[in-house]
Amino acid sequence: MNHDKCSTSNKYRLKQTSAAKKQWQKLKSVPSHDKSKIEWIVEMLTINPFYRGNRAEPLDKVSPNIYSRRINRKDRVVYSVNESSHIITVISILGHYPNTYKCN
Repeated sequence: MNHDKCSTSNKYRLKQTSAAKKQWQKLKSVPSHDKSKIEWIVEMLTINPFYRGNRAEPLDKVSPNIYSRRINRKDRVVYSVNESSHIITVISILGHYPNTYKCN
């Protein structure tokens, strides 16, 4: 799955922080059902990042533009949304919540 491109049906372009890129490399050790769920969540983000299914949670206390989606008990996809430029930045895909939410 190429996470830097989006299909014509997708409204948002996807970017990743350097931490998220490193975590993608670790997906080989993740159970296949969790890996499939991560890929589905990331694909859905490019279509509608505000879809409230799959336990989507706005992290308003951190920033009004940061959201979390549950993968399993310990892992979340954490991402930011820039509505004006239609860019989703995946901050983290493994772990509960990173200590900081920097988009680098």
